[in-house]
Amino acid sequence: MTSFTHTTELMYHNFNNPATSQRAILLLGPPGAGKSVSRYVLADMLGVEHANVHLTHPPRQNPVDYMGLPDLNEGVMTWAEPKLLHKLSTGRHILYVEEIAQCGPMMQNTIAGLVLDRQINEVRLSDEVFIVLTGNRVEDRAGAKPIMTHLGNRVKVINMDYTVKDFQPYAMSHPHMDPIGLAYLIRAPQHLFDFDPSRIVNATPRSWEYALCTDYETMPAHLIYDDLCGVLPEHIVSSYLAFRKVAEKLPDPAEVRRNPLTTPVPDEVDVQYVASAALIIETDSTEAFEEIMPYIERMPKEFQTLYVHTVIRRVDETKFTSVYMQWMTKNSAGFGAAA
Repeated sequence: MTSFTHTTELMYHNFNNPATSQRAILLLGPPGAGKSVSRYVLADMLGVEHANVHLTHPPRQNPVDYMGLPDLNEGVMTWAEPKLLHKLSTGRHILYVEEIAQCGPMMQNTIAGLVLDRQINEVRLSDEVFIVLTGNRVEDRAGAKPIMTHLGNRVKVINMDYTVKDFQPYAMSHPHMDPIGLAYLIRAPQHLFDFDPSRIVNATPRSWEYALCTDYETMPAHLIYDDLCGVLPEHIVSSYLAFRKVAEKLPDPAEVRRNPLTTPVPDEVDVQYVASAALIIETDSTEAFEEIMPYIERMPKEFQTLYVHTVIRRVDETKFTSVYMQWMTKNSAGFGAAA
């Protein structure tokens, strides 16, 4: 099993190598683990425009969607080109074929021919089309069928896992994500995935993304529990809401910016983590960075590093400030190599 970050790097190096660029990849992993999301990360790495990233769902399609329809012209049968394959015949594209493990033999055979020959009937794919098949594994108990042997032999198989370390930078890069929820997952990583096929509601990175977008400021308190139970199992919701009580001990970000040297720094490690995560969200400019850094420098080194390294990825200009340069000079021996 490879992490999300490791998986995208592995796919990039395969597709960026002329010797392997035309070999399709079969990406297997549990539901909601970010297999589909990886297409945009991969596109950015390969320099493919997002408009040229295509997603198909063969379990909801028919083989003619890939093969086209027969057309008799002056006694000769030809095939009408499917719109997507016609588009893929020229240019640089990424094609994600979703949920292949939920397809029956006829559709798997069709896709097997496409990934091997890179051609169906008269339509041949451009040499710069990168193909990724995605699916759940049978052991994920998410309705997956066995992958046919000859299809598996025509692709490179990558078994993908998804960890809190993968989820953290994604969540931190989105202002609407709740930092307290992310801190909870750091402390209880086993709750990132809690999948039981007998339940409708399960914990996955996808469902956590929904949960972390809950607007706690405007939603009445008596509705929050039931709202979260719509995307997470009840036992996790209870644990998560109990953890959220640490928010009562968080420093006010506005007060931190006004008085960074006198605003109290929490003693509890959990609250320190949540505070640093909340201040990352608060830092949307070099001005905010310069105001908050004196407070951050009063925190333990690991939280300083978390804050600084995350902020410079979110607000690139901060790395050119004198505050950042001074912090790097002071901490380069122990922490600079990771910047």
